[in-house]
Amino acid sequence: MTRFRSVIFALTAARTVANMTRRFAYPFIPAIARGLDASVGSVQSILAISWGMGVFSPVFGILSERFGRKPVMIGVLAVMAVVSLLGALVPQLWAFAFVVVAYGVGKMIFDPALQAYVGDRVPFAQRARAWGAIELSWSGALFIAAPLTGFLLERAGLQPVFVALSLFMCAAIALLILLVPGDRPEKSTVHTPAPRRIPVLRVLRQRPLAFAALGYSFCLMGAQEIFFINYALWMELSFELVLASLGIVTIVLGLAETVGELLVSAVGDRFGMHRLAFYGAVVAGVGFAIIPYFNSSLALAMVGIFGLFVLLEMAIVASIGLFTEVLPEARSVMMSANISAMSLGRLFGALVGGGLYALTGSFPLIGVATMALVLVGCGCIWLVRGVVLQAAPGEA
Repeated sequence: MTRFRSVIFALTAARTVANMTRRFAYPFIPAIARGLDASVGSVQSILAISWGMGVFSPVFGILSERFGRKPVMIGVLAVMAVVSLLGALVPQLWAFAFVVVAYGVGKMIFDPALQAYVGDRVPFAQRARAWGAIELSWSGALFIAAPLTGFLLERAGLQPVFVALSLFMCAAIALLILLVPGDRPEKSTVHTPAPRRIPVLRVLRQRPLAFAALGYSFCLMGAQEIFFINYALWMELSFELVLASLGIVTIVLGLAETVGELLVSAVGDRFGMHRLAFYGAVVAGVGFAIIPYFNSSLALAMVGIFGLFVLLEMAIVASIGLFTEVLPEARSVMMSANISAMSLGRLFGALVGGGLYALTGSFPLIGVATMALVLVGCGCIWLVRGVVLQAAPGEA
C-alpha cells in the first residue's frame, strides 16, 4: 500500500507539472502580450495551436508501447525542461511560440504514457481511486501556476516563469526515477514496429466501439469549449463585470474541478466509473441548458457554474479511467486517440460556439445546443459501458 501511494504521488506530481504548461498563461494573456510586445490575438493563437497539437497524439501513442511508459514520461519532461530554457533566454514572440507549441507536443506524448502506465499497473477495481487522485493534477496545476506566474510576471517578467517551469520538470523527473517502478520492455519480447508504421485506425478497429469512446470525449470537450468561448461575454452582458467576474470564475472552476476529481477517487470504484461518466454527463448537459437563465444574480450564476463543472469534471475523469480498459492490448494507442478526440472537440467547440452566438445572439439557444451535444456523448458512453463490463465485470 505504501509503494502504491508513493507511485500515485509521483505520477500526480509529474502530471501537475505537465499541466502547468497548459494553465500558466491563460489568466495573464494581456500581460504576456505586453511583455513580448505582441498583440493579445497573437498570444491567443499560439495557445490555440498548442492545444491543436493533441490532434496528432495517435502518431506518437505507440512510443510508450515500444520503449516503456516510464522512459517516455521521463524523456518528455527532460525535453520540455530544456526547451523551457529557450523561453527564459530569448524574450521574443517566436521563442514563446516555439516553447508553448513544444509544450503541447510534449503533453500529448506524456499523458497517454501515464494513462497507459496506470492501466497496466493498477487493478480495474482500484483504478477510479488512483485516477481520481492523479486527475487532481489538473486543478492543482491551476492553483500553483496562476499565483506563481502572476508573482513572477509582476516582479521580473516572463523569463523567470520558464525557469521555474524547467526546475519543476527536473524535480518531477527525480520523483519518477526514484518512486515509479520501471517498465521498459525486454528486447527479446519487443515486436512493435516503428512508430511511422503503426496503423492506428487498424488497431482501433480491433474493437469498433473504441470509436464510441472517442465520440464521448469529443462531445464533452466540445460542449465545455462552447461554454468557455462564450461565458465571459455572457457574464459581461448579465452582470456588467469583466475582469472581476473572470477572476471569480477561475477560482470557482478550479474548486469545482478539484471536487469532481475527488468524487471519482472517493466513490468511483464502488459506484462504477461507467455510472459516473454517464449520469454526470446527463445532469451536466441539462445544466448547460439551464445556466443561461441564472442571469439575475452573480451568486446564483457562480453556484450553478460550480455544480455544472463538478459534474462535468467527474464525468470526464471517470471516462478516462474507464477507457483504459476499452483496448487493453494497446492502451497507449487508445489513450492517444482519446487525447486527439478531446483536442478535436475543443477545436469544434471553439468554432461552433463563437459562430453560433454571432448568428443568433442567444445564450439560451447556445445552452440547448450544448446540451444536445452532451446527450449525444451520453449515447456513446452507454455503448462503451457494455464492452468494459464484459472485460472487467468487477466494475458492475
